[in-house]
Amino acid sequence: KQWYQRRVRGGWCEKKYVVYNHYNKKTNPDDDQVFPDVESAKVQCDNDPGCKGVGQDKKPYKKNLHDRGYTYRNTIYLLNEDDINRGPKKYYRFNSYLKDEC
Repeated sequence: KQWYQRRVRGGWCEKKYVVYNHYNKKTNPDDDQVFPDVESAKVQCDNDPGCKGVGQDKKPYKKNLHDRGYTYRNTIYLLNEDDINRGPKKYYRFNSYLKDEC
């Protein structure tokens, strides 16, 4: 049995507690690479042939690391083929959504 839960919905495979790659604010300073929710990230990913999935870190996203508040409740970002090829890792703080595969 696999150590993560997976569920298919509308062509997307949801993998709970799985991380392929985390979002690094220091190496990805553009806020246009982070999304307010999983659904808007999926729409963007569907329109991008290089996108293979969506990553969700349950840690809040802050536009400025020194702000007290947060911009988005979770840090949601796109995954490319290199991210997916690194292989899944189990981590409670993450969920991943893969496009067209499970």
